[in-house]
Amino acid sequence: MKHLLILLSLLLLSFPFFGQENGVLYQYETSTGIKWKTFGNEKVQPKYEGEIKSGDMWFILHGLGVIKFPYDGKSVVGEWKKGKEWNTKHRKRDGTLIGKFENGKYVGQ
Repeated sequence: MKHLLILLSLLLLSFPFFGQENGVLYQYETSTGIKWKTFGNEKVQPKYEGEIKSGDMWFILHGLGVIKFPYDGKSVVGEWKKGKEWNTKHRKRDGTLIGKFENGKYVGQ
């Protein structure tokens, strides 16, 4: 019985929790807002690489990750919670800090 509990614990801890996984997503602007999909073109669309939550037909940013914007070289690096920026830093192409979120609130530079 003890061995079964240990094995069960290891199995539960080794699998993603509630669809948590790592992935690459591309941003689309739709009539209902911004959507993230697993397909796209990184030369023209913002690209996210990092931890996500997924369902049958949806993906949200959740965990640590990076968004890169191809048109101006800006990047956003940090942590997201339920699709919202939580602790992130926005930087220009040259690395200059241009803004940040702390605990889900934008605090500027």
